[in-house]
Amino acid sequence: MHRVSAREDSAVVAALDKWRHKATNALTATTAVMNLPVIGLMVIEKGSPFTWPVQVIVLGVYAVSVLCAVLHMVDYRLRAGAFMAAGYVMAVVINMAHPVLPYF
Repeated sequence: MHRVSAREDSAVVAALDKWRHKATNALTATTAVMNLPVIGLMVIEKGSPFTWPVQVIVLGVYAVSVLCAVLHMVDYRLRAGAFMAAGYVMAVVINMAHPVLPYF
């Protein structure tokens, strides 16, 4: 079996960290831009009607998503974790505020 030297291993780890950082940057930036029209429609009340507490929570979660997209100097693992948590919070809040009923 071929053993990888510590130097080669560290080079691979560094390359993977760089790739993950770039992937996190691309994912968070794309999501922040793509969600902007939806958030804008919610704020000007042209979409589904939501109460003000739901709007405040959604705007806060969107702010976390934007911060994850803008703060490139923060470790990608922290940004990716905050981004995923924000997505789950958004999904729970929106589904509780606007449940989809079955169509019969």
